[in-house]
Amino acid sequence: MAKKQKEETVQGGTLPEVNVVGERTAQGIKYLDRVSPEMLSNPDYIPDHIQKNLYSTIREGRKEFDFLTELMENSDKTSDEYSAAAREREKIANKWIMMKSQIEEYKNSTGQLKGALTSMSEGTDEKNLYTNMLVYGAQSDAVDFDEDGRMRFASAYGKGKDDIAVFQLDDMLSPVTGESPIITEPAGTKALVWKMAEKTKEDSNTGKPFDGDWTYTRVYNDLAEGGPQNTIGVAHADLAGDNQSKSFAKMYEEGLADPLYYVHPETGEVMPSDSAWMKDPNNAGILQKFLGKYITNIMKDVYGPTINEETGLIKKSQSQLAQDLIKKYKK
Repeated sequence: MAKKQKEETVQGGTLPEVNVVGERTAQGIKYLDRVSPEMLSNPDYIPDHIQKNLYSTIREGRKEFDFLTELMENSDKTSDEYSAAAREREKIANKWIMMKSQIEEYKNSTGQLKGALTSMSEGTDEKNLYTNMLVYGAQSDAVDFDEDGRMRFASAYGKGKDDIAVFQLDDMLSPVTGESPIITEPAGTKALVWKMAEKTKEDSNTGKPFDGDWTYTRVYNDLAEGGPQNTIGVAHADLAGDNQSKSFAKMYEEGLADPLYYVHPETGEVMPSDSAWMKDPNNAGILQKFLGKYITNIMKDVYGPTINEETGLIKKSQSQLAQDLIKKYKK
């Protein structure tokens, strides 16, 4: 049971203390390990924690359905009573159809979460992981179906009668792109960066000039097309692929030499010194600009220095000269 609560909102509630989050997350992972792909693809399989409320709802609906059927059989087909009973009976039937559809959606998303966890990125917000475990990891305190047959999950986060967070299944679909996304490793963009590095080095060896504007545009467009979740993954990824290189997010927190990374590119406001803001999909647009610049600078390093043919000395661009000054006078 949760102790003191933190003031962090999680879809209508507050996120319990880390010990509770860690415990439920661990239990959720254990549950997911026990649920096989074969079980989830079986149309007859219904998760145990859903069955009690499901069968109770069906029984109640069955009684009402039978009552309405009897009422219709004893009423004139042209009467208002008959029409009203027919409409109510149709609502019950539609609710059952929706319930069946929601359970299949739930099972499908459970499978998506299992897959996402195998390549989960450090860019995943802890609150999002916790929320997904409450829903798909069978860690919620209650599961029910609303009047339309849509699934919802409730979790108590305090001792008060109103200290309950409610999660709608429709808002959670899917675990990767829903309201509480699990960020996965950005395989596509990482492959693009590696291929771009190979091409950049090849251009350097053959004497082709480095086109920084084209590089930035290519990277930025890829990030924009990949969406916010992919951008967050790139910011927290080891782009070198050697399991040793630091991600942009870690380097940002340690302090990048270029001060422009700490200034909002549109408003000019000072950005936070920690990288927590990078996990918010709403900040993906800003992050895409920073990453475009960051990866372009990586490619400049891959390309290597340019030699002045007349003097034999390394030529420096205006940006490189500026960087040297910043490093020289940076406290």
